[in-house]
Amino acid sequence: MKSTILKVCALMLMTGSLAQAAGKLNMDARIDAQGQSYNDAAKTAVMGHDNYRYYLKTARLDYQNSLNEKTSFRGRLVLNTTQGTVNSRDNLNNTVDLFFVNYKLADGMDLTAGKFTSDMGGLENQYSGADVYLFSEANGGVSSKLDTNTKAVYAADSGKTAAAFTWANTGITKYYTGVKLAYKFSDQELALHNADLPADDTTSGNASQTRTMTGLVYKGSFMEKMLMPIFSYHTSLLPGASSGSVDAKANFIAAGLKVNVASQVIDIDYLINSFPSRTTSAGSDETDTVQSTTVAWSMPMDTLTPKVKIESSKLSAAATKIYDVTAAGVALEWKPVKEENFRFHTAYNMKQFKPVSGDTIAYNEFMVGMRINADFLK
Repeated sequence: MKSTILKVCALMLMTGSLAQAAGKLNMDARIDAQGQSYNDAAKTAVMGHDNYRYYLKTARLDYQNSLNEKTSFRGRLVLNTTQGTVNSRDNLNNTVDLFFVNYKLADGMDLTAGKFTSDMGGLENQYSGADVYLFSEANGGVSSKLDTNTKAVYAADSGKTAAAFTWANTGITKYYTGVKLAYKFSDQELALHNADLPADDTTSGNASQTRTMTGLVYKGSFMEKMLMPIFSYHTSLLPGASSGSVDAKANFIAAGLKVNVASQVIDIDYLINSFPSRTTSAGSDETDTVQSTTVAWSMPMDTLTPKVKIESSKLSAAATKIYDVTAAGVALEWKPVKEENFRFHTAYNMKQFKPVSGDTIAYNEFMVGMRINADFLK
């Protein structure tokens, strides 16, 4: 992996030099010191253990350039993930975040092909992950760490077997490979996506994908960017998990509104992910869902930006509620130089999972760190 990344970096640098630095090669990094604490119920549920660490939340190399007025391209590598094997669905591995070409077909009409941003997950997923300190459960959150405990709760409350439970939020993906046709008009954009499924679909080790994910995304801007709505609907047929299982229609719906007023920014999101439980018997209409509502507030000042975020989510399996989730987070960012993409930050989050029966699972986390996103071809 190391040699591969070095070769790619060298190629990017050579390309940038030959193009007389016409492109941009950004180093994007967020470095944190993080402490987490879990209550006894969370430890019993194997959600996590008290810990403290220094780590890189984000470590990426991002290259952008253009061939001409109509054609641009971008490639971004993730340095802090396992390279892994090449995916059968798109012939890439997990170190490739973005890799696409954009072509302007006509005024306001763009065609994008390759691996690009899915625009799933509302406003929350419009931000770089390096700028988000608390994710809702519909956008991944931490509920996947509760799998073992959740399956036991599900079995006890519904009379079903524990193995029948699968989280709907596992289908969320921030990037996927496919094509996108976007039409821009009057500070608005309407885009149609068609892309690979979020995970490989194989039979006996060979690619057997015959389904794709389709998405419709609307982004708007009104009253000189005072109101900026976003709406997305993504749907796909996921393969049956076992012989005799039906293919399941997965739906991912997001509606958000950004309000810019009096030097303050308010983001409101409503997200719902759902699909029929894939391991239930053929013809089953049981549905797993994750619903999240978030409200985020920030006030960008000269060099300081305070932030507050709250979340309310509900996790259900086969129409049986498993958890009510509440969360809140606060953060403060400081830029030594306002015009530069370098900052220090500190943040505190708390999240609770209240099951239908049993003890509330809770954790708290505190972090302090820095982030830089700078072009070093300059």
